[in-house]
Amino acid sequence: MLRDFIVNTSILISSLFIGHQLFQRALVTPSSPTKFRFLYGVGFGLLGMVLIDYHFQVTHKLIVDLRFVPLMLSALYGGYLSAAVTTVMLLIGRVLLYDYSVVAVIATLFVGIGSGLIVSMRISVRNKWIYMNVLHFIASIIAFSLLIENRSLLFVTYLYYAGAYLIAGNIAFYLVRYLRRLTEMFKQFEELSTKDFLTGLNNFRQFDLSLNELSRKAAQFQGTLSLIAIDIDYFKRINDTYGHPVGDEVLKQLSEILSKNGRFIDVVSRNGGEEFSILLPECAVQESVSIAERVRLAAEKHSFRLPDGSSIHLTISLGVATYPDTVANVDELVKQADNALYKAKQSGRNQVCTMVPIQDLANDERKICAD
Repeated sequence: MLRDFIVNTSILISSLFIGHQLFQRALVTPSSPTKFRFLYGVGFGLLGMVLIDYHFQVTHKLIVDLRFVPLMLSALYGGYLSAAVTTVMLLIGRVLLYDYSVVAVIATLFVGIGSGLIVSMRISVRNKWIYMNVLHFIASIIAFSLLIENRSLLFVTYLYYAGAYLIAGNIAFYLVRYLRRLTEMFKQFEELSTKDFLTGLNNFRQFDLSLNELSRKAAQFQGTLSLIAIDIDYFKRINDTYGHPVGDEVLKQLSEILSKNGRFIDVVSRNGGEEFSILLPECAVQESVSIAERVRLAAEKHSFRLPDGSSIHLTISLGVATYPDTVANVDELVKQADNALYKAKQSGRNQVCTMVPIQDLANDERKICAD
């Protein structure tokens, strides 16, 4: 019996580890899309079926294995739907791999439904796991009592079963919990490496990666790529007058303006300090200048709320460059956008500038400058 439990435990632990390595990018939770929770239940159901296949016989009516561990883990992290799918697969596996048993069906349904209900309770994950195990042990005590007539055999079997289940089940629980936490931490570190901590926009590292990728595609497929360089006018005065916490709040609110006034495919980044940028794939110069002007006007009209309840107004300057409309070499895109931004500041700030003549951009109602 002990050897067979070790085999079951080895299969269980190795399968959980391998499965997590294969699908660690898709951490399933009870709120995940239905498709993922369904597949999650299928995965644990298949694992349970393998464990059933490696069962060992106690009596001619009773087989023992660790199938309920995948069921409880499926419920714990996938919710009621995953638990239901795993339960059904375990019932099918029990019939296909061994034979039909009313006691086994009832015990499986009892644990499956109960685990699905427990996972909806507003308690910690650890407590949910404890409650599921209590439920499982109640079901197993009843099932063993019905299927084992010899009281001595019943006691020995349940003693081995309970001990092995506590060891294997808790190893599995803490392994899955540990692997999920590692994945969550990795995702957080990955996001921190690409996101600006203050605004949530892409940081300069991610801007550089996006620029390289979009530049490569634009040059390779003869597409267009625009870049808007943005700088807050007199931002130092805001920090000096109101303090850095107010300056941070201004940066956060401006980041929202930039995100809302671009297109959904545009890449908005905070390049550092009060410097921002917007990468616009497949966007010609006329459209990119219009977007830049829309952003400028939105910032000018916005009332920036301060922590003390007051508000201030500010302006931004923007420089636009477009490959291949205004720059022949995509590698010169950043340089030309920066030059256009410098021109906007030198020309009085609070305006959009480009570095080449552009037809139909002259409009007294918009603050746009071009050479």
